[in-house]
Amino acid sequence: MRAIPQTYAGVRFRSTLEADWAVNLDALRMVWQYEPEGVVMPSGTYYRCDMYLPRLSTFVEVKGPHNERLWKPGELATATMHAPGCEHGQPVEVSGLHDDCACGFGPSFPWRFVVVARPGERGRIAFHAALDEAKAVIALCSVCMQYSFADVNAPWHCRRCRSSGAVKVLRSGDVTFRQIDHEAGKHRARRQAAKRGARAQPSRRKAG
Repeated sequence: MRAIPQTYAGVRFRSTLEADWAVNLDALRMVWQYEPEGVVMPSGTYYRCDMYLPRLSTFVEVKGPHNERLWKPGELATATMHAPGCEHGQPVEVSGLHDDCACGFGPSFPWRFVVVARPGERGRIAFHAALDEAKAVIALCSVCMQYSFADVNAPWHCRRCRSSGAVKVLRSGDVTFRQIDHEAGKHRARRQAAKRGARAQPSRRKAG
């Protein structure tokens, strides 16, 4: 099945599902970047995740109903468990959450959290963590009021403000899955095509 490109918020997505997920992230007030800079993973494989949430240090890989190349987000999650430089005692970032390692990140609060976003199921949002041992949920921090993805199997810390206060948890299937307004996109494309056609028409002068 061939993916259909779609434009949303001025960004040209490779598939409609990616655009749909951008709509849902906007609804959850999660700032996103589409196709951020790629990385070379420990296996030597070049990989560029579909989306990055800069305020939440979270990668989101959008996948259809298949599991092709699902190992890539899994490897990314493992490779970004700790901050770069941690193994040498000079991490680029320190969390201060624990002192088990130089960076303070790890399985309970990874430096970068990786989530796999799926098509909606019965009109509800569907997602899961890239690693089997983690259970991803959407969490609403009571301190900064930021929605974020979190691992419900680990102690709670907001990925934006790092607080550990009260939290509201929404699991996969709890939230309505929003979809891009395809008809509006079609009408906009027709209007743009009509404008281009009008500009291309040669001007006519009256005979003097």
